[in-house]
Amino acid sequence: MLVNVLRAFLAGDERTPGWLGALSDGHTGAALTLMHRNVAQRWKVSDLASEVGMSRTSFAERFKSLVGMAPLEYLTHWRMTIAR
Repeated sequence: MLVNVLRAFLAGDERTPGWLGALSDGHTGAALTLMHRNVAQRWKVSDLASEVGMSRTSFAERFKSLVGMAPLEYLTHWRMTIAR
C-alpha cells in the first residue's frame, strides 16, 4: 500500500517542496542519490551540478525550488539527521 501511495504522489501534478517530490526530477533526484550514497564526501555545488550534467547556477536554482533549501543546506540537514 505504501508503494502505491508513493507512486500516486510522485505521479501527481502538485508538488510541495521536499526531497520526496524532488526524486521524480531526473537531475535533482540524481543529485539526492549521490548525496545520500556518499554523505561523507566533501560535496561542492559545482561538483553535484557537473555529476548531473547541469550548470552550477541552473542546478542550484532548480534544487532549491524543488527541495525547498539549497543543496549544501540540504546535505548538512541530512548529515545531522543521520547523526541523530
